[in-house]
Amino acid sequence: MTSIPGKPPNSDTYFDQAAFTTPEVTYEDIHSDNPVEVTPSKIDVAENTVTETPLLNTTEVRNITDFSNLRYREELNAVFKSMAMGSFDHQLRDAMYGFDRFDKNPLPTNTEYIGYTFITRPTLNLQDPSLNMDRYFAPLKTNVPNSMAYAIRGLLDCYWASTQPNISHSKLLDASMPFMTPLSNALLSISGFQDPVMETQTTPTGFHSEDFTAALGHDYLNKTYTLNLTFTDYQYGPILAIFNYWFRYIANVLKNVQVAYSDDINERRLNYTCSIYRFVMDPRRRIVTGYAKATGCIPVSTVNGAKFNYGENEHYISSSGKFTIPFTVNKLEYDDFGILMDFNRLMDNFNPKVATAPVIPNKAHFNFKGYPYIDTSNGHVELQFRHVPNN
Repeated sequence: MTSIPGKPPNSDTYFDQAAFTTPEVTYEDIHSDNPVEVTPSKIDVAENTVTETPLLNTTEVRNITDFSNLRYREELNAVFKSMAMGSFDHQLRDAMYGFDRFDKNPLPTNTEYIGYTFITRPTLNLQDPSLNMDRYFAPLKTNVPNSMAYAIRGLLDCYWASTQPNISHSKLLDASMPFMTPLSNALLSISGFQDPVMETQTTPTGFHSEDFTAALGHDYLNKTYTLNLTFTDYQYGPILAIFNYWFRYIANVLKNVQVAYSDDINERRLNYTCSIYRFVMDPRRRIVTGYAKATGCIPVSTVNGAKFNYGENEHYISSSGKFTIPFTVNKLEYDDFGILMDFNRLMDNFNPKVATAPVIPNKAHFNFKGYPYIDTSNGHVELQFRHVPNN
């Protein structure tokens, strides 16, 4: 018989020892206070006989689940080494430190979850005198807290929402949230983030056609870019309505039909812009593995006209349920720790209690609950959702 590495000749097992079989152990058996004693069976391969022998106690069986038992860790390491895959305990260390001479590449491919997108709320001037300047905004002139118009008005004007005494009665708008949660929830895809590129310069060719190329510089992504965000809309179109009012306000401000708040004018702030935060997560959706920020984002188009078009044999308007909004972006930043600081500072400004608030468990029961916050106290970047009482 041909000898296989890690497998002794004339043997049907990887080790020259008896194989083990154990009865089915339930979750309650392993994790209960009084676990059931488990007596596995020992199979004699040579004689094909089975004898009931108490080889393992319950503590050892429990330790197998997290590989903390020294006996099984040593055997597992031996198996991996026999297959030229290094040590099971130190796969990353081996891959970073030494050469893989047998081309095994034992480490799994990097897997990351698409993560979360947070779009900040602008501060459009949607006070009553401003709304009176354009009849297009007449539907927003309402004080009914649970109306969609009230929620859209509060999302687009942070200052107006913070001054409303009945804002706490609204079930559609959280004035303590600095992000446009309906847009984040309805976002289907986002594209347009550019890769950093180093500019180079090549000298003129010489007598033998030789030349030389050197790095010229990098713009640090301080350019104008375009991000395309695709959204799905809900019944009666609240997502598209947000962009229609947003777009109309920008056009009116540029023609002095409506005016921005006086402090925005004095500080020369573009109050119709927003920032877009992107957090890429690990598969558990807990650790942030990459973060980006697009600053000075302006929606430059809507699909308000497309919903009035239809084709042959088309009974429903496709653009009403799914559409793409292009955003012009003035700056992109990647993996800069200042992005995390800006994110937390923004949360602190809208909700001062969030820094000391308890963390909500990452369970399905608590979906749609909590305020996002970045925690780096444990040595890694963790995105937490925290519960703030009375909010």
